[in-house]
Amino acid sequence: MSNEILLLASFILDLIFGDPPLLFPHPIALIGKLIEKTESIFYEDNKLNGIIFVIFNVIVVYVSIEVLLKIFFLLNVYINFLLSSILLSFTISLKSLHFETLKVYNALKNNNLNLARQELSLLVSRDTNELEEKDIIRSVIETISENFTDGIVAPIFYFAIGGLKLAFIYKVINTLDSMIGYKNERYINFGYFTAKLDDILNFIPARIAGFLTVISAFLLRYDFKNSFRIMLRDKNNTDSPNSGWTESAYAGALKVQLGGPTPYFGVWYDKPFIGDEFENLSLKHIKKSYYLLYLSSILFLILTLTFLTVIKS
Repeated sequence: MSNEILLLASFILDLIFGDPPLLFPHPIALIGKLIEKTESIFYEDNKLNGIIFVIFNVIVVYVSIEVLLKIFFLLNVYINFLLSSILLSFTISLKSLHFETLKVYNALKNNNLNLARQELSLLVSRDTNELEEKDIIRSVIETISENFTDGIVAPIFYFAIGGLKLAFIYKVINTLDSMIGYKNERYINFGYFTAKLDDILNFIPARIAGFLTVISAFLLRYDFKNSFRIMLRDKNNTDSPNSGWTESAYAGALKVQLGGPTPYFGVWYDKPFIGDEFENLSLKHIKKSYYLLYLSSILFLILTLTFLTVIKS
């Protein structure tokens, strides 16, 4: 089966099932467990050990996927295709991003602020205990926009240029970054390489995601001109060199302001603002974010399928 059909099948599987409860551990969860269990073996407060730790995890996952694919190949061609499609679908997080953030949306809709804070705490690294409704809405939109890059665009991008194994290598780096890529006392050196490598891998996908958001804003009749303007103006208003592209494109399309004071580890930090506050943040902006997310994801799928078809011909 061709990569185009494999990708399409995986995308549809994710749309339908997302990350359903499984009889066996989710592959990305297994990667997280691997990182968690082996960190103590490699940890030293220096950059070299951090590099070795990343290389070790990449090799383990690469070999594991290689073995799985060889086993799949020995099976019936249709079973091989089905299992490969399922495996690739685990790298895509469109349905789960919607499902997990929807829990926060529904809690706010039911005026349960404490539950909304609790559900949000499972999605973000910031403190949520003191957040008010508008701060929670802002956090949800920032989560949706940022994860559009590393949960959808990037894994599909790396599958297109390097197949299933490269898609999983990206997920290893991205998972490592989410676990040790912090600028705190423990990880400032050990997690340095991981954070920089994740920035490099997301460089192209983030910019693709930003422009796709602007195009989607146009198709949805949102304020696409403002989306483009704010993206170019505020794309650097984040610590990450990449997340600002989608956050600013979303802020402009929705005509809201993101960023600003945010609590981490008991301290409020004055993060730069993103966008102009034409409208006050409300639940409708989360719903509009979902439309942006789904349309942008489908557009990128179409672009990638076209790319795969062209390079094959």
